[in-house]
Amino acid sequence: MNAGIYLTSEYRTIAAATGEYGIKTYIKAYNRKIIPTMLTILSTVLGLIPFLFDGKQNQFWFSFAIGVMSGMLFSVVAIVLIMPVFFPLTAKSHKMI
Repeated sequence: MNAGIYLTSEYRTIAAATGEYGIKTYIKAYNRKIIPTMLTILSTVLGLIPFLFDGKQNQFWFSFAIGVMSGMLFSVVAIVLIMPVFFPLTAKSHKMI
């Protein structure tokens, strides 16, 4: 979820500075924020892998690791595939104002 918030914040910053909205602005924001976002996601997922091996002994940490890892990996799908679909819609709403 934070990945989407960071990208949206950067998108709004760029849009306010340039006055442009849409997919080009999203790509600029994506290019600026993708490396720190992916490093955060990767380090979190890799850091939780040891908890997967102790699943039968410690059910809480196993469930926690599965939940967090699934959410983080879904956020990658969201920022790469889902968010670019919705940002052109915001561009159309800004042109009407």
